Amino acid sequence: IAPMELSANSNYNSLQVAMRVTAWKNLTLNSTYTWSHAFDIIDGEIFSNINNPFNARWDYGPAGFDRRQISVTSFIYKFPLFRDSGSQAMKTALGGWELSGIALFESGNPLSIGAGSPDVLGLGGATGNRANVIAPVSYPGTRFQWFSTSSFTRPGALQWGSAARNDVVGPGRNNWNVALFKAFQVKENVRFEFRAETFNTFNHTQLSNPNTTVNSASFGQITGTNAPRIMQLGAKFLF
Repeated sequence: IAPMELSANSNYNSLQVAMRVTAWKNLTLNSTYTWSHAFDIIDGEIFSNINNPFNARWDYGPAGFDRRQISVTSFIYKFPLFRDSGSQAMKTALGGWELSGIALFESGNPLSIGAGSPDVLGLGGATGNRANVIAPVSYPGTRFQWFSTSSFTRPGALQWGSAARNDVVGPGRNNWNVALFKAFQVKENVRFEFRAETFNTFNHTQLSNPNTTVNSASFGQITGTNAPRIMQLGAKFLF
C-alpha cells in the first residue's frame, strides 16, 4: 500500500485599520479597512487534491479568497428633527426616525485560467491544467473583455500550462444596504416598529466573475451580475 501524505501550507499578511465613532452628533459609526495578501496551495479542505501530482508548488499562488482591499462601514444616525417637538402629533409621526446602513467596498478575488477540454495531459483523476501565458495581462474592464484574453493560449499535448494559479483578478464590489426605521410607543408596554430596507440601495451593477476557460467561446466575458436593488417593508408589534 502506497503511503499517503496530507500536507499543505499557506501564509497571510495584512494591514488592518479600524475607526469607531460613538454617539457623535446623533451618529454612531464603525469602519474597518484591510489591505492583505494571502497565498496557499489548496483553498478550503486540506483533503482536496492538488492539480499537479508531480509538483505541489505548481499550485502555490494567491488564495482564492485573496481580496487585496476590503472596507466595511456601518452606521446609525438618529434624526434630531421633531424629536423634541411640542406637538405630540408631529413628534409621533416625524420624530425619532433612524437611518442605518452598511457600505462594502472590496477588490475582486483572483481567478485561474483553465486549459479547457479535452484534457491535453491524459492523466485523468483529479489533475487539472491551466493555460499558457504569452503576454502580460491587462484589464480592458468591459463586460465583453474583462481581461486581455490574448495573453493566454491553450497548452500543447502533454504540457503543463505556464500560467500561475489565480493570476487574474475578477470585478470588485461597491454595495450599500440602507434601512430607515422608527419605533412608535403605543402604550407603556406596547410598541409598534416600522422598517423600510433596501439592499444594493444605489442599484450599482455588481458584476460576477468572467469566464476563465481559455478555449470557451465566451472566454474573458462576464455573463452575469449579482442581485439588483431590492426593497422591502416590515412592521411588528412588541408587547
